[in-house]
Amino acid sequence: MAGFDPYSILGVGRDATPEEIKKAYRNLARKYHPDHNPNDSTAEEKFKDVKKAYDILSEPSKRQQYDNYGFTGDEQPGAGGFGGGNFGFNFEDIFDTMFGDGFGRSGAAQQRSRRGADVSITLSLTFEEAIFGTEKEVAARVLATCEECQGTGAKNGTELSKCSQCNGSGRIQTVQNTILGRIVQPRVCPKCSGAGTVILQPCPNCRGQGRVEATIRKKINIPAGVDNGTRLRVSGAGHAGSNGSPAGDLYIVINVGQHEYFERKGQHIYLTVPIGLAQSAMGVELEVPTLDGSRRLKVPAGTGSGSVFRFHGKGVPNLNRGGRGDQVVTVEIEVPKRLNPEQREALRKYAKASGETVENVDNSLANRLKKVFGRR
Repeated sequence: MAGFDPYSILGVGRDATPEEIKKAYRNLARKYHPDHNPNDSTAEEKFKDVKKAYDILSEPSKRQQYDNYGFTGDEQPGAGGFGGGNFGFNFEDIFDTMFGDGFGRSGAAQQRSRRGADVSITLSLTFEEAIFGTEKEVAARVLATCEECQGTGAKNGTELSKCSQCNGSGRIQTVQNTILGRIVQPRVCPKCSGAGTVILQPCPNCRGQGRVEATIRKKINIPAGVDNGTRLRVSGAGHAGSNGSPAGDLYIVINVGQHEYFERKGQHIYLTVPIGLAQSAMGVELEVPTLDGSRRLKVPAGTGSGSVFRFHGKGVPNLNRGGRGDQVVTVEIEVPKRLNPEQREALRKYAKASGETVENVDNSLANRLKKVFGRR
């Protein structure tokens, strides 16, 4: 497990919710599934890594174990047994975690080098931009490495001094007498805050912090098919780490605007088209808008309200694999609420030709229904 980071594998932050973890796993599992990548020799290994990462982060106890110790307890010992295997931890590290501040033997080094935090921003897209993809420039406020001191926090031309209280270790030990005996507890050095060094002359630009607030701008390619809530990651574009350690990531959360008459549900586009009574009865050919321009739709004679037609491959591009969804067209018959004299007369003639009564109460229908139900 050494070097295996399930958060990086799934592309989620350490504060990711179970729903975000499951969504990331599903997307990557579809992307790297060997059945979908017959010509990619690396797909199977990537798929296994994604599965392993999800197995860790989807199980609360394993996730907590990994967050605390960097391992999950599933590792097998090496040929030399516990003494010869490399587990990525040692008993001093465990002791320190249980009774101290979490530092191992290299506590000062760990304190000096911390990965920067992730940053999340929201990016609004139009309906069409989300469907077809686009290029956008995004801006984010981050803590960037101070250029004047290169992140050391010390004034340019000066050096850091080894802490006299902890002798450069970053921690001090306190002894406590208990009924079980003497317990030695390592703690963060209060003078250097665990860094092992102290700044004699702070950098005037960052005031000894090593980082300054800055606005970064990045041009990013938005892939076709993103939807509301899609998270895109820009590696290393988050807050700068301390003392030259890696920066966090920038997460871009997509927010898609609504369309005037299209509605999106997953990979399909839905459109409702109104037609008249005569058109539904006699049939008609319509010019129907799609995401790729107009397309002719033949509505057969006798089409009822709510009838559904499909334009295959005219929906949303799939974000993780090839192909597109469909455009689903629903026909709704518009019944006029008000008729002019000419329309009313035409409908009277139609009703007469059809044997319908529209002026008076038609008892024939009731009589027919009585006969039908009377047979039962």
